[in-house]
Parts: sequence; C-alpha cells; structure tokens
Amino acid sequence: MARPGPRDFLSSVSSAYEFGPRVSYRAAEGVFLGQGGSFERSELDSLEESLAADYSASEDIAAGYVMGGIESGPWSAVGGVRVERTEAEYSAFDLVFDDGDLVPEDVTLRKGSNDYTNYLPSLHVQFLARE
Repeated sequence: MARPGPRDFLSSVSSAYEFGPRVSYRAAEGVFLGQGGSFERSELDSLEESLAADYSASEDIAAGYVMGGIESGPWSAVGGVRVERTEAEYSAFDLVFDDGDLVPEDVTLRKGSNDYTNYLPSLHVQFLARE
C-alpha cells in the first residue's frame, strides 16, 4: 500500500547535512502581497515565458547485441555488434518578436522527428604468452 512519506523526513539527517539558509514561503508571500503596487504584470511577457518553456520531446530506443568468440592456440578473440534504433519526436513553439516584443498572432507550433540507427561494433583480441 502506498502512502505519503513523513513530513519531517529531513529532521533525521539535518544534523549530518547543512542545507543553508532558506526563504520562508510566508515571508516571501507577505513581501509580494505588501508590495503589490511595485510589481507590474505583463500578459505578453507571461505568455512569452510560458510558450518558451512549453515543449515536448519523446524518444524510443530499441537495441540488441550479438557476439561470438573464438580461441586458437594462445590467441582468443571476442567480437560483436550492438544495434540501436532511435525514433524521436519533438514539438515547440516558434516565437516571433517585433522590436523585442512577442507577436502572439505569429506564434506557430513546430514539430519534428529524427529516426536513425547506430551500429556499434566491438572486437577484443587477447594473446596469452606461455612461459
């Protein structure tokens, strides 16, 4: 059965680790709310920040490995090849600016993909000298 962990989980390790100074959420909230007139909210800047951070990336990788070995007298060799097939898809917003300001009507979602296969061969040769 899954359940939330203890709220004071750091108290048992706090003597071993110093986390340094932390900002109190309530104090920061009080400063923000008390200084409300000093802050300027820009819908365009908020949209720009949101769109710039909004992207998607997915990657699927399938891999396999084949190897074989041979021995002949003092020589031995092991060789193989690993094959990796990667299929990736990406999407992000293309932002257009005019004089440093975002132009919302020109924002477009760009999508792309990249599929490729890597062949990774290997060979290990050993010579055992007899005394």
